[in-house]
Amino acid sequence: MIGSIVWLIDVGALLAFNDWSDIYLLGARNIFDSLEYVTTNILLSLGGFGISVFAVWVVAKQNNTSKVLGISDSKYSIWRISADIIDWYGLG
Repeated sequence: MIGSIVWLIDVGALLAFNDWSDIYLLGARNIFDSLEYVTTNILLSLGGFGISVFAVWVVAKQNNTSKVLGISDSKYSIWRISADIIDWYGLG
């Protein structure tokens, strides 16, 4: 099912260079440009934010995280506080 959906999206992106070059989805962007815009500006940012949240809220909950990372407890505390602030700033 998912493979069929991906295939349809790919065929749309392929046809955006030829027969469907006059079809616009997001403003003045054709299908390929719309896919590129969504991937670059939205999904890439969400992925980075998700990794940051995972690193701060899931991995950092372990007791031995500073030892695994190989840093001192004071540097780990600074990293944890700054990552928390950056994550909350990213949410707002």
